[in-house]
Amino acid sequence: MKKATLIFSLVLTILFLFVIASQTQAQITISNPLTPGNISFDEMLTRVLSWIFGFALAIGVLMIIIGGYMMVVSAGDPQKFSTGRKVVVYALSGIAIVAISRGIIALTEQIFPQGVEAGTALSNIINYAFGALLAVAVLMFIVAAYLLATAGGNPEQMKQARSWLIYAAIGLAVAVISRGLVALVGVIIGADTTI
Repeated sequence: MKKATLIFSLVLTILFLFVIASQTQAQITISNPLTPGNISFDEMLTRVLSWIFGFALAIGVLMIIIGGYMMVVSAGDPQKFSTGRKVVVYALSGIAIVAISRGIIALTEQIFPQGVEAGTALSNIINYAFGALLAVAVLMFIVAAYLLATAGGNPEQMKQARSWLIYAAIGLAVAVISRGLVALVGVIIGADTTI
């Protein structure tokens, strides 16, 4: 009986969404990502990936709605509530993976633009790696500060916070020293080391 109620309410929700979409008076067009004509492989790949990302995001949002619905109709059953929560967590994880992969693609395109020389690509890699190291070091300092602030006299947590601080300082020092060594070697050999 509960399955029938779930299926009926899901179908009713989908029908309601279709009615709302049809009443908006907006003309929805779905363009073909592989339009005929002379397109390059990069353009085709970009179009197909855009469609895949959009589809994955739509599925993720739908799964969040389904998981939320499962949590609401669990009627106090911890197992059903847990199943709904897992659906929501997995859907959010999927959306995060899709968003991160899109960011990685954009970052790769910035590091290696078309026609880039090897020296420029290496310089781009060094710049982004240095920025990532700085971001990780700052994040480690924030975690260490949080651990210290919430330690409440707990010696084990204070020891862990000190370790985080030491590792963050070492990482920051290594990043700054390596960047300085590259510039120093460039000055010594007379190379252009504009990083």
